Amino acid sequence: MVINAAGPWAPRLSDCTGVSLPIRHTEGPILVLQSETPVSLPLTFFEAGIYLQQEGAVRALAGRMDTDYEGATELDPDEARRPEEQFVNGWTGLRTVTPDGLPIVDETRVDWYVVACGMNGFGVTYAPAIGALVAELLSREEKSDLLSVLSLDRLRRVTSSPY
Repeated sequence: MVINAAGPWAPRLSDCTGVSLPIRHTEGPILVLQSETPVSLPLTFFEAGIYLQQEGAVRALAGRMDTDYEGATELDPDEARRPEEQFVNGWTGLRTVTPDGLPIVDETRVDWYVVACGMNGFGVTYAPAIGALVAELLSREEKSDLLSVLSLDRLRRVTSSPY
């Protein structure tokens, strides 16, 4: 049994089996902001597609939710800055993006090969649920409706896509 949950490397690994995954990569920039005083804030999503997440007592992470924007090498620090915070660090990671924005969790036409990928930047967040869905998929018992929503076949039915 091979379960392909290889994140950005999932398409390359899958190509070795002859199974094509409709996934592309986009940048996921993150800024680290630091406050002079301890802050307490919930995970916040702004209408402009920006999120802010607390990271320890005096730090927060800011990033963008969208996956298709021009010049996506950096997020403008002014977009997420609060007056008492300052930019201290940042990085850009890879997001694996599917045409419809939903993950792929499915068996493939190759025996004993399962894919669990295309998390659209939410891999760590989705991990517990995806793990449970893979276990359900492998149980050979009745499948939940969610598995059909996340099937690889749903993406083969998409008629126009940039992938």
